[in-house]
Amino acid sequence: MKERGAAKFWQQLQGSIDSLNFEFQHLETEEAGIADEVAAGIIQYLGFHQQKVKALSLMGDWRRNSNQKLTHLPTSIGQLTSLQRLELNNNQLATLPEELYVRQQQGLAMGLSGNPLLQQTNLIPLQEPVVFFD
Repeated sequence: MKERGAAKFWQQLQGSIDSLNFEFQHLETEEAGIADEVAAGIIQYLGFHQQKVKALSLMGDWRRNSNQKLTHLPTSIGQLTSLQRLELNNNQLATLPEELYVRQQQGLAMGLSGNPLLQQTNLIPLQEPVVFFD
């Protein structure tokens, strides 16, 4: 992951943390689909190791092309039961896994601005941004 600019982020995962912030602008590659692969890896790691992350930010880079943005999320994101806030701003998400709609009704706050899916009327976008601390 170092060559993709994510080494520091993966080091954060080694400890117990409440919030994770990964902005795809830090990826050092323009490889197609890389944001989706990285997000799937992060979500799989968090679920497998049963990390109790309360806030997760997977924000796309509004200044770059679509290779630096999510186009889909794995359904396994629904297994992150401690998640209270999910920032998905500035991506290319047209749909979300059904699990996130259910989780939103249970209180999951989602930041969704800058995604095509905001046109769906059953989503309630998060109004204030998540603040992360290093």
